[in-house]
Amino acid sequence: MKRKILSICCVLCMVLSLAACQETPEEEIVLDKSKGLPKDSILPKESQIPKDFGAPDQWQESVEKGNIAVSIKADCQINLPQIYNAPVYELEVQHMTGELLEQLCEYFSDGNPLYKEPEMSKARLEEEKEILQQGKGEWGFDDQEIIDAKTGQIDELLQDAPPKESKESVEVKLDKPRQTEYERIQTKSGSIAPRYSKFYFDTDEKIGFQARVDCGKKTDPLIYAIDYDEDVGSTTNFLFQQGNFIDEKELAKKLKNCELLQIGQNYLEYLQWIETEMNDTDRFTISEEEAVAMCGKVLEDLGLNDYTMTGCCRTVGNAEGESMAGVNQDEGITDYGFSIYYNRKAGELAGYEQPFQQPFNDLPEEVYAPPFATEQIRIIVTGEGIMQFEWDNLSQKAGTIAENTELLSFDEIKEKLYDHLLYVSLAKYGEEDYGDIYYYEIRDVQLRGANVPAFENPDGAWLVPVWVFTVGHEVTFGTLGTTPFSDMIVVLNAIDGGYIQPNIDSRIPVD
Repeated sequence: MKRKILSICCVLCMVLSLAACQETPEEEIVLDKSKGLPKDSILPKESQIPKDFGAPDQWQESVEKGNIAVSIKADCQINLPQIYNAPVYELEVQHMTGELLEQLCEYFSDGNPLYKEPEMSKARLEEEKEILQQGKGEWGFDDQEIIDAKTGQIDELLQDAPPKESKESVEVKLDKPRQTEYERIQTKSGSIAPRYSKFYFDTDEKIGFQARVDCGKKTDPLIYAIDYDEDVGSTTNFLFQQGNFIDEKELAKKLKNCELLQIGQNYLEYLQWIETEMNDTDRFTISEEEAVAMCGKVLEDLGLNDYTMTGCCRTVGNAEGESMAGVNQDEGITDYGFSIYYNRKAGELAGYEQPFQQPFNDLPEEVYAPPFATEQIRIIVTGEGIMQFEWDNLSQKAGTIAENTELLSFDEIKEKLYDHLLYVSLAKYGEEDYGDIYYYEIRDVQLRGANVPAFENPDGAWLVPVWVFTVGHEVTFGTLGTTPFSDMIVVLNAIDGGYIQPNIDSRIPVD
């Protein structure tokens, strides 16, 4: 009984944090599979006959795996893109050079001067403290213990906070990263993911940049940037942001977490309020087509031609609001638009950036640990213009490894998936049969591209074709009942079926 209770608590925490891997079956463990492409997988470039994977339009199947009770069900439509070639590209990290930083700052500042990100005034910190203590907005996710810890952190900040915020001119160049007040407060978060910012690392290396655009608004837009540093653990990222926004994709994840973790009613009502506003289409003053055109113009202006749109959804927010609690009722929702995602092209496929989730290391299958995550751009646009431009994991194409490759058939890749789900079950719950039943439901299938380690180049990555599976997950723990968990995203190398780990912040401990 004790083991089962601990298992439930451990996996529940994985909705927003990482749990340690337990022992896996005593089979040969392969730690490094980046040994180049198999010779028979390289094909000549094709222009006449598209690839046929033998995938059904409707995938309906039920299987049982292993000595423990692992039940896998598939019941979903499959819509694969028609492709003729499946190339493999070699990528290398793109540094945030002075020239690139100046170009991005000049473009998004629109000729307005920049000033140094100011320290928050005592008045603003007091406002945030009150919102936190009342559990409003995103703070409603935290329990009282975490709220108290964050309140204590604000009290520490208040001791040295200036009476008012000042504007100090800033030179557009990288400098030592400065931890913002919000980042300091989030170090007291109860879950792992919010504790770490991609724009702050505790280092004296000059890899960071923070500024505001002095455009005379109640809330001036911010510009953050950071450069890749192998020793520090950072990747190259850039952010321009005006106000607070949340899109349908983010909202759906928060609602799911709220359901799974049974967060308080106030937080659920807050999310439902946002959902109601987002569904009020009459408030949108820009069409999806207009939004896509505006975003396309941004990419064109910046010379970002090797990217393709991978998602478009509604977004709501407040361009003049900047509460740490996110979009909340106190500020109100005043702006309605679209959030558009772009990924680097992988030949005729689109790249895929894995979400934050637990990686698995010691599995009896091929395991790839990419040195950096797949590149992604997100642009938020309203009728007033660009509200956010976020560019993560900047990379550049260093060469072509193969113009076309032989990919596993659908029947072959689904067997790889079934095996992987068995291995994950054993890794998380152990081999001993306690009568538990592990259920997996395959809900979505995509053919995309993702990074794996480059052959004989520890700093590089290969962008390879991959299968992406969205898998629902729940466990029946004997007499304790059935517990649902957050969806798993399983990314498998389409060439050999190897499991590709999500790239995790190096500061997050993973056992």
